[in-house]
Amino acid sequence: MKKIARYLVLILLGAAGLVSCAKRASVAARKRDGRECEARMNDLAMPVGCKLICDQIFANTVAYSTQRYSTHELIKFYVPEMERLGWNLIGWVENTQATMVFDKPRKMCVISIRNLAKNGRLARIDTIIKPAY
Repeated sequence: MKKIARYLVLILLGAAGLVSCAKRASVAARKRDGRECEARMNDLAMPVGCKLICDQIFANTVAYSTQRYSTHELIKFYVPEMERLGWNLIGWVENTQATMVFDKPRKMCVISIRNLAKNGRLARIDTIIKPAY
């Protein structure tokens, strides 16, 4: 009976250790994803006060939100800032959402801004940077 109890304790401790390792690996993966995201954003302007939406980070896509700026203010921000970073504005469309397209040698960037509130002060910004063909 004591042997069975010892085995059960060892099994439970081992399972707890595996859960703990999985949690640490998950935290490490999120930190790594955040660093990769920061490196991609080095080539991309981001207004002060924007928050990264961590669950929306993909290979070439970064999403963030802001409660400070309207769509029009964000367009006024992006045009000169992206040009300062070496991007050329190809064009933009503004209706219920704004979409801007920039290019650079061997790269293209699409920035999409969507209002999430009627007052226009809550926006989601999606950015995609891809190699140009």
